[in-house]
Amino acid sequence: MANTTLMALILDCNPEITNANLIILNQKIKIPKITEELLIIQYPEHTYKVHVGTFQNSSFVRFYRNEPVLKGKVVEIFPRKVSPQETWYRVVVGPFAHKDDCLKVIDQLKGKGLLPVFGGILKME
Repeated sequence: MANTTLMALILDCNPEITNANLIILNQKIKIPKITEELLIIQYPEHTYKVHVGTFQNSSFVRFYRNEPVLKGKVVEIFPRKVSPQETWYRVVVGPFAHKDDCLKVIDQLKGKGLLPVFGGILKME
C-alpha cells in the first residue's frame, strides 16, 4: 500500500530528499515503523496534536472539520513542497492535553476509515 501520508512520513525521516518523485540510484532511505505514536506531534507547551493525513489536495480537510470525534478541536492545514512542481497538504488536529487522548482519537478515526496511514480511503465526490 502506498499513499501521500505514508510518503510524507518517509520524507520526514529523510530530510535530504527534496523531490518526492526523484530517488537517486543506491540512495539509502530510512523507513519509519508505522505506529499510532508516529502520528502524535508534541508541542513545547505540553500539548499534543494528531497528524491525520497528508493529501495532494487541501479539500480533503472536509473529512475532519465536521467529524464528531474531533468536536472542539482545531483542524489545521500545513502545505509542504515535495518537489519543484508539487505541494502536499498535511492535516493536523488538536490540541490534546495528553498523549492518551491522542491515542483514543487515533483509534476512533482508524475505526471509521479516516486515517490513510492505516488503510483508510477517503473519496472525493
